[in-house]
Amino acid sequence: MKKFFASIFLILGILLAIELGISYYVAGIVEQKFKDSIDLLNGNDVFSIDLVYFRKGALRSTAVTHIRYKPFENAKPIEVKHVFYNGPLIFTPSSDKLFQFKMAIVNSTPGELPKSVSLPFTSQAIIDYRGGIELTAAGNAFSVTHNQYMIKGTGWSFRSLLDNQWQNLNSEVEFPGITVDLMGTNLNFQKIKATFDQTITSEGDWPGKISIAIDNISDKAFLFELSNVQFMVNETIKSELLDFGWNLGFESLKLANTPYGPLSLDLQLNHLAMVVLKKLSQKSSGEPISDEMMSQLLQHSPEIIVNNASLSLPGGQIDLSMNFKVGGSDIKLPISKEMIENTLEGDFSLSIPKDMLKEWLSANIIKELGQDVNYQKLDPDHKKQYLEQQLALKLQKFSQDGIVTEKDKNYLIKMSISKGKWTVDGKEVTPPIS
Repeated sequence: MKKFFASIFLILGILLAIELGISYYVAGIVEQKFKDSIDLLNGNDVFSIDLVYFRKGALRSTAVTHIRYKPFENAKPIEVKHVFYNGPLIFTPSSDKLFQFKMAIVNSTPGELPKSVSLPFTSQAIIDYRGGIELTAAGNAFSVTHNQYMIKGTGWSFRSLLDNQWQNLNSEVEFPGITVDLMGTNLNFQKIKATFDQTITSEGDWPGKISIAIDNISDKAFLFELSNVQFMVNETIKSELLDFGWNLGFESLKLANTPYGPLSLDLQLNHLAMVVLKKLSQKSSGEPISDEMMSQLLQHSPEIIVNNASLSLPGGQIDLSMNFKVGGSDIKLPISKEMIENTLEGDFSLSIPKDMLKEWLSANIIKELGQDVNYQKLDPDHKKQYLEQQLALKLQKFSQDGIVTEKDKNYLIKMSISKGKWTVDGKEVTPPIS
């Protein structure tokens, strides 16, 4: 019997030694993956992560990182403490599985925080043997205080999944409610949800789709309320050219008890040279764009497309669609305004309430008459009569040219442009508003 128990203890000892040896080996792999993941996350313009230390152990490793918000790089960082439970077999009595066959499970909690930040949270990352990482995090009430603003939230949750090859990242974050006090305003956000689906390129960029939905934004003091906000960005990169899609919409906007909406906007920017965009992101705000950079941008014939833009107003509804492209492979230095205008091509369609178009045209006419000495000598009543006459003449001319047609309570404006000249059915015309 003694030999039997001795054999059992010997086998258990051998298994434990194997577990410790493998676990220490796995800990080295986990340490490198952790450092690689920090390098991966640092490829952005919003925040940076610094590894303070990583202490490797057989069954358990520890680490501390500092997170900084780049616009306030000199501010005190947010400290995060990490505890790594290394595989191959991890004891997890607090979960629904007693043991998990994973490379590592990482639990993270906040360490020392700046006095202006209250951010309680718990986080867990599971590192799979195939290389994938699943991260979940959640927090209760939080606050961030600054001398110009204060942000408070009732809680938050986050989930992210990085695939085995570290090529695709899917994330989701939710906030039940956030309050922002900024320059006398008190904005309340209800039920915010953001999703991210991104794929890394060989250049280290992360194009993809970002969607944000907000149930309600309001400020009672300013009689402001915005409902059912939807926002989406979709980026694709091919042959070093970026195609950028932008969708925005809301169900209703109340401003001083005046209703607006719904709003729908579908915008697309295509063929944008990545090399130029990266140079522009590194330039200071007041620095002009060089002719060389402008030439690189225009050579790929960038285009802007508005598939649909519509907004309901108290006075009617505006609908807009257009597509324009500019430039081409024959663009040469030096760049001039005339050269750019001569390469502009596209179509434009606008449906606008009649009263609104008349207001815009009247403002344009008054601007044109600003230097007219005879007009300035007229008394207010005669100025009004003269303005009405000029407005009627302009509308008549636009109608005769086919630029403006009537459609119910709106005016419909449709034009095309080629080589810098606006046309309607091939006939050159002057736009209603310059």
